[in-house]
Amino acid sequence: MVANTILTFLPNVVTTVISFGGAFIIVVQNDPWMALIALMGAPISFLTSRYSARKMRDFQRENQNVASDRTVFDQETFQNMQFIKAFGMVERVTEKFHKIQDESVRIALDQNKFQQTMTIATSLVGQAVGYACYGFAAFRLWQRQISYGTMTMFVSMAGSLRGSFSGILGLLPMVIRSGISAERIMEITSLPRDSMEDKEEAEEIRRESRRKGVFVEMEDVDFAYEEEKWVYRDARFQARPGEIVALIGPSGQGKTTTLNLLLGLYHPQRGQVRVGNPGGRMLRASSSTRCLFSYIPQGNTLFTGTIADNMRMVKPEATDEEIRSALEAACAWEFVERLEKGMDTEVRERGNRFSEGQKQRLSIARALLADAPVMILDEATSALDVATERRVLRRIIRREPHRTVIVAAHRPSVFSMCSRIYKVQEGHMAEVTEEEVEEFLQAF
Repeated sequence: MVANTILTFLPNVVTTVISFGGAFIIVVQNDPWMALIALMGAPISFLTSRYSARKMRDFQRENQNVASDRTVFDQETFQNMQFIKAFGMVERVTEKFHKIQDESVRIALDQNKFQQTMTIATSLVGQAVGYACYGFAAFRLWQRQISYGTMTMFVSMAGSLRGSFSGILGLLPMVIRSGISAERIMEITSLPRDSMEDKEEAEEIRRESRRKGVFVEMEDVDFAYEEEKWVYRDARFQARPGEIVALIGPSGQGKTTTLNLLLGLYHPQRGQVRVGNPGGRMLRASSSTRCLFSYIPQGNTLFTGTIADNMRMVKPEATDEEIRSALEAACAWEFVERLEKGMDTEVRERGNRFSEGQKQRLSIARALLADAPVMILDEATSALDVATERRVLRRIIRREPHRTVIVAAHRPSVFSMCSRIYKVQEGHMAEVTEEEVEEFLQAF
């Protein structure tokens, strides 16, 4: 919209202004009164155009808001089709769809009605001014002050004058639509950008991790999404190379928030989140340090394409042997090799051909292929049976003894393999003992 306006608006303005200026000069030189009569409707047109501009701006915003709602509705509906059918929600979803469609039609009808009304009003004003010009020219002809040819020229130039002025006003809706579109673009471009100023230092830490590993720590961290609504205060956390460290706590208390802080996706209001080599270089967690992490989030993270395509998303140059090794480490090769096309099997949209446990193992294999020194699993083994879960975690550590593994989980089968366990609850995060873990499991 913005690009089209720039490409069409300026040429139209130039041609319209030249046409208006030329007609105005000719009419004024021959008869100033005729020019005045020809522009008699200009104040009315100007006032109506201002009112029209405000209304068109409102209609444009409403249209874009409804378009956004429709896009969100479509995306959520198609992603959750199984859930909708399972709960018999098709009629309610269809009803919501009709409401969105009805709102879209209502706005379109209101906008069309307004535009037609303004067009008729402007046309009537233009016709009245045109007849006035014609009548004045006929009066001058009757008085024998001008010839018939001059009268024809006056009427023609007066029409050109009115048409040019209306043309200039007619460009306003285009400018308004472009302005609103530009506002939306600027909302995105004005968002703070990720800083990559420590990228070289982070790459050096990654290279050193082959010998030393990478530690992750939080010190006296305060974090809140809203002012004075603290997720926790004075939080401390540490995970060292070769350790499996767990985060426990009730849902919604801050486990995933902690992982996002470690990844540099969020930044604390106070305190420090650091990563580095033991006894060596250390950096504040940021977008630069994400190269040190492999992250397996909650839910499905598979994309349309083959299994190999999904694996190579994190390492485009990976060989088939490297992909197979990662699949074996994640206990995924045992079902991938039985597929008709093996690694070249299509995943399909959202991985619908695989079970939740299989999708989790494929996601873990992809994270292993990235070969980052720190691995974060956010409930990433919840769909696996206990035996498979233990096998996967043991293979992760065995594959890279210096790897640091951080797990957000609820299952006690994970806790027995952990070096330390931190509990996030009621605005606090602290290391807990085995007895406190047992109390937590009994309570939740």
